[in-house]
Amino acid sequence: MTIKMPVKNILTKLLRERDITPYAFWKEMSIGQNTAYRLCNDPESIPSKKIMDRIYEVYNWLPGDYLVSDKDWDAWLKSLPKQERLEVLEVADSYTRKTKDGRIKKDKSSKLVEFPNVAA
Repeated sequence: MTIKMPVKNILTKLLRERDITPYAFWKEMSIGQNTAYRLCNDPESIPSKKIMDRIYEVYNWLPGDYLVSDKDWDAWLKSLPKQERLEVLEVADSYTRKTKDGRIKKDKSSKLVEFPNVAA
């Protein structure tokens, strides 16, 4: 039996605020591409200690900077403009389907969050 953690990651929010694309996050972190994009787009994905250490090395962000309660996540979503909220939810939803071995199974409709006016 697994217990659902009442915690979500808000790396999407931090990256948007700092105009960092998921691609730039992946390159700067020097971690696996799938891991980087999953962390950027899936609020349910909680980084391992190794990844948390790397996030601190690269960005000086502590877990409290990018891990929040479900209530704080919901409050942030409500603060977004409607179109942006729908995009974030759509991308996050595309990561909720997993294969039998626990890997993320993306469908053909999956897309990345767009960052306008940001160079990769």
